[in-house]
Amino acid sequence: MPQPIKIVFIGTGATAPFNLKKMPCIAVKSGRDLILLDLGECCQIGILKHKLHPVRSNLYILLSHLHVDHISGLLGFLHTLKLASKEGDVWILGPSGTKKTIEDIIETFVDDPLPFRILIREINLNKSFEHVLTTSYFRIFGFRTTHDVPSIGYALIERTKPKFNAKLADNLGIPPSKRKELLLGKTITLPNGKIVSPKDVLLPPPVGRKIIYTGDTRPIYNSTILDLFKNCDLLIHDATYIRERHETLAEERFHSTIEDAIDIALITNTKKLALFHISSRYKDRSIIQDIAIKYLKNKKNEKTTLEVLIPDDDDVLML
Repeated sequence: MPQPIKIVFIGTGATAPFNLKKMPCIAVKSGRDLILLDLGECCQIGILKHKLHPVRSNLYILLSHLHVDHISGLLGFLHTLKLASKEGDVWILGPSGTKKTIEDIIETFVDDPLPFRILIREINLNKSFEHVLTTSYFRIFGFRTTHDVPSIGYALIERTKPKFNAKLADNLGIPPSKRKELLLGKTITLPNGKIVSPKDVLLPPPVGRKIIYTGDTRPIYNSTILDLFKNCDLLIHDATYIRERHETLAEERFHSTIEDAIDIALITNTKKLALFHISSRYKDRSIIQDIAIKYLKNKKNEKTTLEVLIPDDDDVLML
């Protein structure tokens, strides 16, 4: 069984908490890896409520951009980690300007030295997307997004290992004591003199699960980035506006509509789409559901198994 991946939609609000929702923050937990996608106001309450154990975890904070609603929880969270005597490294990734922002927060508000080390990586993409970090369970890629400030999205792709072909190993007469060496990538010599390399007995690794987080963006139609999105297990996409009501606002403020998000999910053969960052002007959740259902139904000329989710604060999804 693969390691379970837990996704917690800690904060699902947008811009300001007029609908009493916490600001953007999504936690991805697998093993000891805890990845936080943005960190808005009040989100550390949800992190503690869901017992995500940030102090004991390998902690990574991935900032899509530096608008206040996406980073306003950083100060309180770093303070809590300090009080809890977290040790080791805390990674913070983000677009241009992230390093100065974090340094200013620490210089202004943190009196004593932190017991942990903050490692900051600013991502300035030379290509449509690039590998930016590897954790115990994920390879993380940053990709270009289109917002009114420097911004990036993130693709979390599960790391998987080749599987050992035990039946073939038996046929080749490979003793159990030698099999671990093959799994470690070493070539071995059998008692009969036959040389066996890892490729002789290892099956290709299974395809890892893929989670895409766009942050705030206009819809992305770059074919290279859409290839990165392809067949993702979960696409968490900006869906701030309803197209038929506020398409002009979406364009002016560099956001996507609910319909844009569904289009991208269909193009990329996504399994689950989470509509995220929905404007607080849409008070009735059922309106969003009705629009999503109707739009998806009208687009279903081709067969699709897309599942559309409208997560609320504290909703949990297991992959």
